[in-house]
Amino acid sequence: MLITTPRTFSEKGKYGFGIFLSALGLFFIDLLLNVIRSGIAKDMDFLSWLYYIPTILGQSFIFATIFFLVGFLPFSLLFKDYRKAGIIFITLLTAAQILLILNTFVFSLYKFHLNGFIFNMIITGGKEIFEFGTWIYIKFIGLIFIVGVLPFIITHFISRRIYAKFTGKRIIWICSILLVCVVYSHLAHAVAAATKHSGIRKCALAIPYFFPLTANTMLFKMGIQERENIDNMVYNQLSSDIQYPISPIIADDNKTPGHNIVYILLDSWNPSTFEPECMPNMYNFAQKGSYIQ
Repeated sequence: MLITTPRTFSEKGKYGFGIFLSALGLFFIDLLLNVIRSGIAKDMDFLSWLYYIPTILGQSFIFATIFFLVGFLPFSLLFKDYRKAGIIFITLLTAAQILLILNTFVFSLYKFHLNGFIFNMIITGGKEIFEFGTWIYIKFIGLIFIVGVLPFIITHFISRRIYAKFTGKRIIWICSILLVCVVYSHLAHAVAAATKHSGIRKCALAIPYFFPLTANTMLFKMGIQERENIDNMVYNQLSSDIQYPISPIIADDNKTPGHNIVYILLDSWNPSTFEPECMPNMYNFAQKGSYIQ
């Protein structure tokens, strides 16, 4: 097979498009594993999966497109050698892949996405909370190389050989299908929000940096939903799998024992906020009893 070197801007773009598709596929796998590892998948019905698969495909397309526009096209114009632009592109994609892998682990444990606390723990090694052994670091580096570096190295050599097959029509067709997935993800979520489909709304939370359309204002103006129902949809969403209380809480002063003890246990709470200025009511309540910090 004759291998030609990408020289023109168009040829470089086709070469980068091959790496773009590889990144899109890896991002798609990351987001798919995210909903499976988090346990949300067990609550998803057929409609939820029919929504989630095109949605993460569209979200992966957005991620890959941003890196392609920022990390490849400008450098393919700046450098004559396509490999320099490819190295920068692959480096940025590898960093993104690492973050998505970390996000998968974080979301599966805590049901929230990467934030400043997690980044600080990674940078400092989490020594204030955890003790990571040398073997754990070695396994993590090995995992990153296998799923974050090696696929893009392989893609570089493959894309270098097949970039000529990416004609303009094929690229347009592929991007058009992916754009349809993006539009579908928002329109379908707006319908799910209106019909209160919990499976779709819940699986959408597993996608990082995904802010789906709800169309609440439009539903209100069209008379499809009342303002009270929209408020219930916005504020009464389940943030976890805990459904409490199952029955209404009833207090009867006549049956209250002489010694009434209330235990308030708070987890994952920054103790520095427990002061009169930040939490006056809770602080004053604690002063009347006993508290352990």
